Amino acid sequence: MPRPPNILITGTPGTGKSSLAEMIMHSFDGLTHLNVSELIKERKLAHKFNKEWHTWEFDDDKVPIP
Repeated sequence: MPRPPNILITGTPGTGKSSLAEMIMHSFDGLTHLNVSELIKERKLAHKFNKEWHTWEFDDDKVPIP
């Protein structure tokens, strides 16, 4: 069975990206919604909170290298 596609949804905070991703996930079997913003918060991969955009700024230097 082929792997499901990777679908990347990007855009300005608060425009409905998460809602769209959930809708797509529920419309097709085998898809998973991976919220990168939540991963950044959970794994402490941000360096500061941007008050203007109401989002955490990702710091790729904090990603552990195996």
